[in-house]
Amino acid sequence: MDGKTGLYVTFLLAASIASTGMAGAYEGYISYINDYQDPDSDLPECEDNANNIRDELNAEGTYTVDKYGEMNAKESHWKSGGDSSYADWGDLSYFCGHGGTYDAGDQIRSFQAFTPQGGESEYLYGNELNLGDTDAEWATFDSSHSLYIDDENNLANLAEWHSGFDYLNLLIGWHTSPADTDTGGEFYDSMFDTGSLDGGGEKIKASRFASDGGCSGNSGEYQTIIGEKATFSNDYAWSEGGPAAGSQANDGSYVYWGNSC
Repeated sequence: MDGKTGLYVTFLLAASIASTGMAGAYEGYISYINDYQDPDSDLPECEDNANNIRDELNAEGTYTVDKYGEMNAKESHWKSGGDSSYADWGDLSYFCGHGGTYDAGDQIRSFQAFTPQGGESEYLYGNELNLGDTDAEWATFDSSHSLYIDDENNLANLAEWHSGFDYLNLLIGWHTSPADTDTGGEFYDSMFDTGSLDGGGEKIKASRFASDGGCSGNSGEYQTIIGEKATFSNDYAWSEGGPAAGSQANDGSYVYWGNSC
């Protein structure tokens, strides 16, 4: 969500939340941070996004859902070692919170902002990501500049985030700063529903770029998706399948797509 460019310190004020949804054949991991300390703005829609995504996955009927909020949303959930029970446990994994960028000299690096506690780091960087070796196939960071396109430095930031693919199919984020709206909920609704009816849904990439899906409430903002290979643009999330269902090892190459909402 709309955050600052550069490093900033974040402390959380609210209690943490964790919940488990109904049992199913597939898994959905959801995490969010709503309450930030000044001068960082709160993101009240992040909790709404998380709840709407949980409800959407529960209604789909084939997903088991775990949701982690506030101080239970940890950067270690996305890293090797801790991820197998969290973000890499989910076929679909999602984070809503602040993000940002800083100039590392040879590239612009983006990060996701969490809360430092009990040895946890505050920031997650691309070279720390590890997803896919347990179960994750599709992951989303609904945060500012989460997948910043550093085109002046040979897309070094995207390459850094791609280095964390370990049989992950798609990583979804933003080049710019999304508004604090129900973007995640509308995105998941597009993936799992056909119009007003439960069931079916659009391909993941199409749902993310749809004006009434992942673009909802974000006119003029710019999205980014990294794919392990181009055919994963045809993946569906419902019933965990589609024309491109499957996975591929990280061979160092990737594709990316951008979209102006």
